Amino acid sequence: MAKITSEMQPLSQILVRSSDQFIIPDFQRAFVWTDEEANNLINDFMADTDNFTVDIDTLPGYLLGNIVLIKNNNDNSADVVDGQQRLTTLTLLFKAVFIALEKLQHEQNETANKWYRVMADIDKAFQFLDSDDKFKGLRILHNSSLDFGETYKAIIKNESISSSQSSSESDENLNLVFETLCDRVNEIQESGEKQFKNFIKYIQDKVMLIVTTADSKEKAFQLFEVLNNRGRSLEPMDLLKSNFMKTLYNDNSITESQKDEFNSNWNEFIKVLSKQKIQTSTFTKHYILGAYGENIKQDKLFTFFDKKKLNSKDILDLSKSLKYCATIYSSIVKNSRDNLFSESNNSFILFNLLKLKQMLSLLIPFYNSSDSLKEDILDLAVKYGASVLFSFTQTNQIENELETALSKALKKSSDEEKYNEIKAHLSDRILENIRQLKVVLPIKSFANPSGNANQKASLLLKFIELYFNDNVIILAPPKKIELEHIMPRSADAQRYQFSSDKEKAEFTNRIGNLTLLDKSANIAAKNKDFVDKREYYEESDYKITSSIVEALTTAVNTGNDAKRVQLQAQYQPQYNVQDLWLESNIDERGQNIAKLLEFALTN
Repeated sequence: MAKITSEMQPLSQILVRSSDQFIIPDFQRAFVWTDEEANNLINDFMADTDNFTVDIDTLPGYLLGNIVLIKNNNDNSADVVDGQQRLTTLTLLFKAVFIALEKLQHEQNETANKWYRVMADIDKAFQFLDSDDKFKGLRILHNSSLDFGETYKAIIKNESISSSQSSSESDENLNLVFETLCDRVNEIQESGEKQFKNFIKYIQDKVMLIVTTADSKEKAFQLFEVLNNRGRSLEPMDLLKSNFMKTLYNDNSITESQKDEFNSNWNEFIKVLSKQKIQTSTFTKHYILGAYGENIKQDKLFTFFDKKKLNSKDILDLSKSLKYCATIYSSIVKNSRDNLFSESNNSFILFNLLKLKQMLSLLIPFYNSSDSLKEDILDLAVKYGASVLFSFTQTNQIENELETALSKALKKSSDEEKYNEIKAHLSDRILENIRQLKVVLPIKSFANPSGNANQKASLLLKFIELYFNDNVIILAPPKKIELEHIMPRSADAQRYQFSSDKEKAEFTNRIGNLTLLDKSANIAAKNKDFVDKREYYEESDYKITSSIVEALTTAVNTGNDAKRVQLQAQYQPQYNVQDLWLESNIDERGQNIAKLLEFALTN
């Protein structure tokens, strides 16, 4: 008789101490998680642990969901029917932690033994080793028909993947998720030794999965259908609706039409969110921050409203507000540029380019404001968000700062007063972030684990091109935009006047050595000296690139357009370089980009 077992287990049991290998079968879909899901995962962990500052042993644990496996009786392996995205991402998270720990060992020789103890067994979460600690196999093995399995394998084994090999959307998603996880792990590590150790302990012992195992495909797929296609589990908002209905039905002053109106508003609120696949709990968390100025965890939504003890009128008003706000909110999520709040580039920058969905809360108090005030709050949000990202400040601080600003602003009577209160608070934070940005950005290496420039460098340059240079081609580029190394990655260290390959590598992925090119131009310019790349830069559609070799000018001598181009030329000067792009040029351009951002984000 076929058996099904189900048990909640910590990741240390599933990935570290287990001898099981997880097989991704050929019927599995592509790898679809992106940096958004990876960031949400880390943000959830941070929210559950107060940024990894609490005693991890006191926490009940974080349930990440269910995985469904078919156990293979012939060996220690199991086919993954459901849970590929989570298992893959979790193994990449452990790999990112392992890389960070290796770096700490090399940089802190006096404490190497301490980190070695923390590092023990971490690598077992993503690979098997033989008795000589040599690579033996992958914790997750993809069916040979799944091409992106090679990219996953290369990440785990620290092997480089050429652009021709890594071309599918799944390949790009895997690399993006891994880069994001590495960045977030580094953020946590830099926040302090205690937090980093708590984080490692947390993901091993407190992050849980319900592991459901069947011993036949028939039973596994039957279970998969039950879990994914039958019904919908109760959410906090379902329970909240039930409570509200009790209040309304126990109030004799409430008419049937008012009850019907409540139901209609509530159902529409749920409907407009579900159309865009927005979780009601995510929206409601943002709504509470925007409407009440309180930043609460998603699992506290029911408790928040329950403690309010709303009367019938309050409940009816809330249902109207939820419906109205959900409609605008979902339109922004659906189309970041042309939506019910704004049609400006800033909306695209904030939610499509920078992907700062936390800022959705900041817009809620201004849904009924004038168009000019909407643009003001959007621009402030862009400046603050960019200052956080490009100063390498932890993004989880955003909601804390919004809570402080909104809790004060919502006490004001007019929208202008609310905006001014928020601006006063966030402007101070922007200045703090800029001070850090000016120090860190020019010397920061944007290298990802494989040695290529990472996505944040591309994001920063695209931001400058759209926000500062007002180049709308970034909104919908006709060709793929790639990062170009001005000094080639393959440059000979001695010829480029570096004392060693190690020193050259430290400069290769600095922002002063990176720019934007279309893919075809990037391929043509690859590995060439600066003197041979000039023609590709001159012909580039991106001002941040063309300005390197040719001064920005305009045919108009007066007016706003002329002033804008003059500013663009001032902060993106032409570089008088003859043959080679050297260390001094990288330093100078890095400093200039930091000055550009300082001006753009404070004016």
